[in-house]
Amino acid sequence: MIIQTMLPQKIVDYYAGISDKSLDEAYGYGLSEKVDKNFGWETNRGSAARALEVILSGDASTEAIANAIHKGWSEVALAFEEQNIRGYCEQIPEEKRATRRKLANTSWAQLSRKDQEKDEVPAKAIMAEYETKKLKI
Repeated sequence: MIIQTMLPQKIVDYYAGISDKSLDEAYGYGLSEKVDKNFGWETNRGSAARALEVILSGDASTEAIANAIHKGWSEVALAFEEQNIRGYCEQIPEEKRATRRKLANTSWAQLSRKDQEKDEVPAKAIMAEYETKKLKI
């Protein structure tokens, strides 16, 4: 996992799968390859970890969880760029990397409504699953 968290990786991965599925269903992104250092999978992991941390802190609002999801995605996206993970800089066109950098360096509150909704989709899915399962963390 790219980002640091005190949460068990098994739990983070479970909720990363929930995030991945919700985004695929809403936007047709396709499911991420669930392997270490895959951009899609790692951003789902980062998003899930930060979402769970906020939920466990007692803030279950969609806005707070979506903000945390954006922060987790941003941390991972910037790490891929800065560390050139799996040849990221050579494999991803500069235009796409620039778009990702811009999003990663923009707070959730400053995102367009369309981009905020992309964080709200997994926020709602993760929260719904958490409320249903109440997995012990």
